[in-house]
Amino acid sequence: MNDPAKELFDTGLFWFGRGEMLKALPFLEKSFSLDPTNGICLSYLALLIGLERGQAQKGIELAKEAVAKAPGIPALYVNLAKLYNKTGKNAEAMDALRQSLKQGTSPEANALLNEMNPRMKPLFSCLARGNFLNRFAGKVLKKTGLRRFRTPGQRSKKLKNLKITLLARKGW
Repeated sequence: MNDPAKELFDTGLFWFGRGEMLKALPFLEKSFSLDPTNGICLSYLALLIGLERGQAQKGIELAKEAVAKAPGIPALYVNLAKLYNKTGKNAEAMDALRQSLKQGTSPEANALLNEMNPRMKPLFSCLARGNFLNRFAGKVLKKTGLRRFRTPGQRSKKLKNLKITLLARKGW
């Protein structure tokens, strides 16, 4: 990256980091026009185009191009995942986040992955998550289709009734 393009990129990332997306956009555009081989700049530019300008599909295409230019950088996959998430393509977003984690540790990728796919509460909350009874009951109920909700606060009425019945039979 040549010197003026690097300075513009750094300024754009400064504003991006402060949450001033509209201030960051012209700096990243100018930096990319000076150095079109920079995949990192293209990735952040794609994210801003998708989120701030509302052109999510164009942003996704540019983010994929950025990943192709510079594979191995976790932040590029995170930016792609954010764009996929905005368009409602959660499966693709989760795949991109998993690719990010394969490239290296990324706290942002972990946070987004947990936000998009939260773990369910243990079936028996009085027992630890790793307890045999919780693991076995969770697997059985998943196979039978009684435990299919992915958000932690939602459970089916059948599951609640089954839980009460099981506890009553055990004398708890």
